[in-house]
Amino acid sequence: MEEEKDKSYVVDPRLEAYTGFLEDDFCEQAFKAADNAKKITHLMLHLMADWRSISYAVAFPAIGPSSVESFHVGMLSAGPHDYSLLGFLQFLLHRLRDRIPTLASDQILQEKLGSEIRSLIEEMSSLQHERDNIVSARSVWKEFINQHPMYMGIHGIMRLSYIGIFGAYEEFLVRSSRVASGQVDLRSSDRSFSTALRQSLGQDICNLCWASSEISNVRTIRNRLIHAGGKAQSSDSALTPLIHIQDGYTHVFPSHIVKAYSIMKAPILTLLAHEAFA
Repeated sequence: MEEEKDKSYVVDPRLEAYTGFLEDDFCEQAFKAADNAKKITHLMLHLMADWRSISYAVAFPAIGPSSVESFHVGMLSAGPHDYSLLGFLQFLLHRLRDRIPTLASDQILQEKLGSEIRSLIEEMSSLQHERDNIVSARSVWKEFINQHPMYMGIHGIMRLSYIGIFGAYEEFLVRSSRVASGQVDLRSSDRSFSTALRQSLGQDICNLCWASSEISNVRTIRNRLIHAGGKAQSSDSALTPLIHIQDGYTHVFPSHIVKAYSIMKAPILTLLAHEAFA
């Protein structure tokens, strides 16, 4: 019996990789196609809602760092108060003037203090630039990605997102097939599923939506993640364009989810266009 290797965790370390995959243009295409597929419009809406949620989940790791940077920039430039270093020191000067009567009456002293404050700010400008770099999205991300809980959390989110995106597609296909075939208990795990799909919707639909090599590969990856804990088999080298395999395990990056999504787009639109659902 082959000795089980320790399970590794591998994620895409790039901040820019974590963006949502669901395109508004595709949603519009699906909604338009659903106008002529009244029998499964509700199923398409369920699919788009599920995919939208998963798309947000894929982008979630980058939201924190980006929000920190946006908050910092907003505080400096767009907030109700001036939170810049100059604004803070000017506020300090005004408060001193209120508390020290002689300062309030001495215009020359006020001007001298104001001049010194501006000079100090120029000397400290390099520190302000350093501070801005520290709170940039990219610098915050570098801190986040080095935190073990964050790293493991991202790994889990990507795995579950891949499982979810194909699971939602599979549910859409199975429930649509039930409508077309009249077999209310039809399941994708049934040995007769491909036959039912072919008989009710045609060989072309069966090939495109279920039996094609691309869909089969995505389904295989989903099954590895669910049923084998992500453990790859020796024959899985053909899957490497669709998934990252390292140390004998499959690891999901955002780009892999985008690829799976791209593979499933055409089958969905083709299914919506079938006359069986008009």
